[in-house]
Amino acid sequence: MKRLVLKVAFCAGLLCAGVAYADQPIGGARFGALVTGRTLSWGDGSNLYGQEQYLPDGRVKWLVADGSCKLGHWWEEAPGLICFAYDDGGAPACWRFFEGAAGLKAQSAEDSTGFLWSEIGNSDQPLACTGPMVGV
Repeated sequence: MKRLVLKVAFCAGLLCAGVAYADQPIGGARFGALVTGRTLSWGDGSNLYGQEQYLPDGRVKWLVADGSCKLGHWWEEAPGLICFAYDDGGAPACWRFFEGAAGLKAQSAEDSTGFLWSEIGNSDQPLACTGPMVGV
């Protein structure tokens, strides 16, 4: 009996942890509704990975480590798969986004480990770009 109670308590804990983020990635319409007009900071908890400003019409501005910005756009490639391409000509990168009470989480479509980047900041302020795209 004691084992059964422990198993039920353990499973209940897993279920509770599972409701923090949706099991299914959000689609492009929901993603756009959540991010357009916002600047999100992404990281692995406390470490900042990068910042992106989400502009109207699927346009984005990514703050690069040197303080400059890259312009690009996003689109929904397939249900729940959001892709980004930047004007520098690099290959598009696709992500799955999950919504939860603490914000968004993002998983690279190429990452099979399950690692998620977390939204660690959300603002209505534009990015502060340096270099050739100041004020863009």
